[in-house]
Amino acid sequence: AVDTIIAGAVFGEVSLIYDVPRTATIRATQPSRCWAVHRHLFQTTLQESAVDGRRQVYSFLRSIELFAKLPSREISRIADVVEQESFPAGATIIKQGDVGGSMYVIQLGKAIVSVAQDRGNSEGKGAEEEDSILKRILNEGDYFGERSLLLEEPRSATVTAASDVAALRIDSDAFKQLLGSLHEYLTQRLPKDKEAESGVSPSDKRRNIQSSDKARSQHVAFSDLVPLKMLGKGGYGRVVMVRRESNRRLYALKLISKETLMASNVAKRVAWIMREKEVLAELDHPFIVRMYETYSNANWVYMLLSIALGGDMYRLIEKLGSLSENVARFYIGSLVLALQHLQELDVVYRDLKPENVLLDSQGYVKLCDFGFAKILMEDRTYSRCGTPDYTSPEMLLNSGVNQACDWWALGVVTCELLTGMPPFSDPDGDDMVTYKNILRGDVLWESDLNQCVKPKAKKLISELLTVKVAYRLGYLRGGASEVLKHDWFDGFDWDALVNLSMASPWRPQLKKADDASCFDESVGGDASIIMDKEPPSYAPELEAQWETLQLAFKAKGRVRPARMSQELPLVACASPSCSRPPASEPSVP
Repeated sequence: AVDTIIAGAVFGEVSLIYDVPRTATIRATQPSRCWAVHRHLFQTTLQESAVDGRRQVYSFLRSIELFAKLPSREISRIADVVEQESFPAGATIIKQGDVGGSMYVIQLGKAIVSVAQDRGNSEGKGAEEEDSILKRILNEGDYFGERSLLLEEPRSATVTAASDVAALRIDSDAFKQLLGSLHEYLTQRLPKDKEAESGVSPSDKRRNIQSSDKARSQHVAFSDLVPLKMLGKGGYGRVVMVRRESNRRLYALKLISKETLMASNVAKRVAWIMREKEVLAELDHPFIVRMYETYSNANWVYMLLSIALGGDMYRLIEKLGSLSENVARFYIGSLVLALQHLQELDVVYRDLKPENVLLDSQGYVKLCDFGFAKILMEDRTYSRCGTPDYTSPEMLLNSGVNQACDWWALGVVTCELLTGMPPFSDPDGDDMVTYKNILRGDVLWESDLNQCVKPKAKKLISELLTVKVAYRLGYLRGGASEVLKHDWFDGFDWDALVNLSMASPWRPQLKKADDASCFDESVGGDASIIMDKEPPSYAPELEAQWETLQLAFKAKGRVRPARMSQELPLVACASPSCSRPPASEPSVP
């Protein structure tokens, strides 16, 4: 026996968060009674609590005049940054003459706005209070304090709670960093202020993306593909290196079998595959794998992808250990540009980790495995997925995620490249300790970080690993452009990088064009891409779903299918060279 547990002990708690195999067996040594909590019930309760609270704030903000004309995304951002605060009747909310650091919106109750008359310095406090002039009464939906926030001047009035007051507070930092549209709107409404405010750039959006490789528009016939070698196997299929006979060009062909999809949760699995196809069809970037075609037959559906034979970043870290800042900057910069492309297309990736970052034959980055990626129809999604070490706090809390979770994961990857280890992982392998560290933002090796990482790099990591989404670098008002302009990238030639004229710091030593030695050589087996055996038959409703998938995959790869709205409790195909356990997504609707 490894350990003995007694009354009051908790066990199995990791399974409340992720659908992973049990790490130990527990047997009763005497008659016992336990309380059991099912993961689905736990996560649904947690999610409903978070969603309901945020929905109430969002609906309230949408209902008042100040925010009614703002886009839904802007209102969602405001809902992310507001803090709820309560004041008893008679309490002073803001005081005339104080320096303002917040503005308020009244949710419940009434407040009085008063201005003290200037009676000179000889008057005492009591006289000042007695000579205050009532200016107005504030009701639900009214806001105040915005002038001090915009102009950084002392408060021009005192606001006192006339009854118990519940208010939403927007602090100065969030206001300046995040709420550009609200800043402009309030500035226009200020009296005597007809000049444009500095610091608000209406079109300060830098796009460093250049499409290349027109081969996507050229049809590649399935009959022209010759299988060469198995590159990897995953939970739902396999990846095979293929050569196009007509021009001898190499590709990676991802195969997903009907038999695997039909095993269980068919509707969700079909939706997952459709969603991956949909996302890949949108993408065209030098640092993201490209999908050229999709195919289907009676047994399989296929995705024809660009190939990257340099292995993955996880193996590079294993080989080289921690990287110098100049080397790490090349890889992190490439990922920043890839995430910028995803952000511009409203795509959330949700599984950024070294195993999903492939390197091509020239050593350039290729982000792969879009099984967890999703095009956001609203401002966030509530399904849980990813890999524990790289999971963001909001994912753990079931409070909904958007592209901010990808910037968090980039911070983790940056740490790992510079130090050789993820920042929150428990040395003893206890996932619950890891989750606690993530929720608190506690970097286990803070002292090591101070010794081996320079101040600018540490600042970048700290700003990416900000627990509160609203203040996280990459999610702020400037989005990805704020990351591009970070001090750590001073002097970095983004144009040279995106145009592939910047030399990569490491190139795989490949002996020939189809050398797959950078992948796991233990992966073997049949590399054929067609199965001749008769496909198994299933219930009519399941066969109908398979036929829908088949039809979608017979379309040209760049043609976009209808968007799928289901959330998926699935594990994506791991990258071919991955040696760690694949990411996990629990069954949350």
